Amino acid sequence: YGNEAELEPQRLLGSVMRTLHDYTTLTADMIQDTIADSNYTYLSHSYLTEQAEEINFFPLELSLEDLSKIWSVFFQTPYALSVAYRATVVMIEGKEPGKKALPVRTRRVGIGSYLAQPIIDEVISQAGKFEPILADSVLLIRGRNLNSDTPLVRIGEIEITAQASDTEIILPLSSLPTDSLRAGVQSLQVIHPFSSRTESITNNGSRTSNGRSTITLRTPSTSVQGIESNVAPFVLRPTITNTSISHLEGSDDEPRDADLTVQVNLTVGKRQRVVLALNEWTTDNPAAYLFDASRRRGNTNSLRIPVRNVKPGEYLVRLHIDGAESQLGIDTDAASSTFNWYISPRVTIA
Repeated sequence: YGNEAELEPQRLLGSVMRTLHDYTTLTADMIQDTIADSNYTYLSHSYLTEQAEEINFFPLELSLEDLSKIWSVFFQTPYALSVAYRATVVMIEGKEPGKKALPVRTRRVGIGSYLAQPIIDEVISQAGKFEPILADSVLLIRGRNLNSDTPLVRIGEIEITAQASDTEIILPLSSLPTDSLRAGVQSLQVIHPFSSRTESITNNGSRTSNGRSTITLRTPSTSVQGIESNVAPFVLRPTITNTSISHLEGSDDEPRDADLTVQVNLTVGKRQRVVLALNEWTTDNPAAYLFDASRRRGNTNSLRIPVRNVKPGEYLVRLHIDGAESQLGIDTDAASSTFNWYISPRVTIA
């Protein structure tokens, strides 16, 4: 709203949109500063800073028809220049204490005999407890009561039959379809089915043997299939396979603007949060930057990320996908001048 002759509505809208572009997240510090402001004493008892998730703002791509429908709900109010944003939900918790029953010690089905529940103690890489889990890693699942006639391992929306001992299952992630894996925190369960019911098998119906595991892909059912273990999380880290620069702007010693395209070996969901980290590959006062990836219309393994005001130079490239960080390569040549340095993946912004 404002003086149309001086384009005040347009200027004000542009200023607001620029601010929301620069500050897409309502941080705890920003909220605390507002609460502490003497002009807002009525907010002194606010608990918004204790919100579990940060509040984010995203512009909505609404057509003129959609905007007109929104304005039509305001009785006798003429349309004003506007855009729409979506903010993440603020969770409101009650003050009354909740209740939770004691855990079930045993499970029985009908009048059948007792079926011991599988228990997962840990999910790690077979290469070592503190080694990262990648798309080609072999998972070591340890616990109790893991074995049955046809034990299933459920990862996300995929179920796999695997041979197991009572305390251990070895599962190669390379046996799963590559498009079924997502970077970030994955959930894993062991299931002892009531009956074997294979609904779909990859590789033209064949089964592949990998050491101690026989892999058969299954489609999860919405009905109860059997005795399920606890859910055990593990972090699957992406690997950058290629980088390229386009739309490079700037010359001489000026900061550069460009679009950086990064290819990864895992499919990235359209709603997953992706952050690019650039670290200048030098020991002379190296620069470092963080950039958010552009919004995606669908799942992809090719990410376009605008980088702005970057110092010209050569940079190490990392991606954070829902908190899962891609690995950097290390120079293991003892005769090299960069021995034990991070050396890849790198991109030059010249």
